[in-house]
Amino acid sequence: MLRFQNKTVIVTGASSGIGLACARRFVTEGAKVLNADIRQPSSEAEATFRNLPGEWSWIEADLGDSESPTQVVKQALSR
Repeated sequence: MLRFQNKTVIVTGASSGIGLACARRFVTEGAKVLNADIRQPSSEAEATFRNLPGEWSWIEADLGDSESPTQVVKQALSR
């Protein structure tokens, strides 16, 4: 079942751990996922997404910066 088909999801902290697990789940359930993280994706994250069908992308973002959340949302809307 593709519960998130035709939906776009922003996941923060998706380069590893819980964020990576959440992003992977959203992709497998049909979402277009924008992974936002202050770090570049880990090799584990790259390998995970390379093997998944679906639409996903990365954006480097420091969400501690007050302008960053707005920029992330603008990126998600433009995709």
